[in-house]
Amino acid sequence: MRKILTVLALILLAVGSLEFLFKQGTVDLSRAMVESDFWTRLAGIFALFFGVMLLIGAKRRVIGLTTFLSILGWYMVAVAAVLLVYPPVLTGIIYAIFLNTPHATQVFVVQLSGLIRIVLGGLLLYAIARPPRRETPPAEP
Repeated sequence: MRKILTVLALILLAVGSLEFLFKQGTVDLSRAMVESDFWTRLAGIFALFFGVMLLIGAKRRVIGLTTFLSILGWYMVAVAAVLLVYPPVLTGIIYAIFLNTPHATQVFVVQLSGLIRIVLGGLLLYAIARPPRRETPPAEP
């Protein structure tokens, strides 16, 4: 389980770095993905897998920071549910705050998104590096 979470953290770091370094390519890719129902649903399947793995990791307490894992896991499951059940809701939001804005705003949103993903990937790697917190029996008087 720790290896799966490590791979997911590295994917987050890689995607965040690509968003931060290749701004225009990310904007073009985002536009193409939002316009395709297939890619939107595929992103939902990946988000569901990612969220479930985080929730399983939090439940089993395989790494430290279980509260962080739980919050991030439930967030990913909620996003996946929206992407899989009714993608136009999320695509409408993406068009409103991202694709129908001036180029400078698009670049800002892409860079901010990249930084957030880098921070989340880094936090996940930090949580993996921490020893898991186990329930300790109460001390005897």
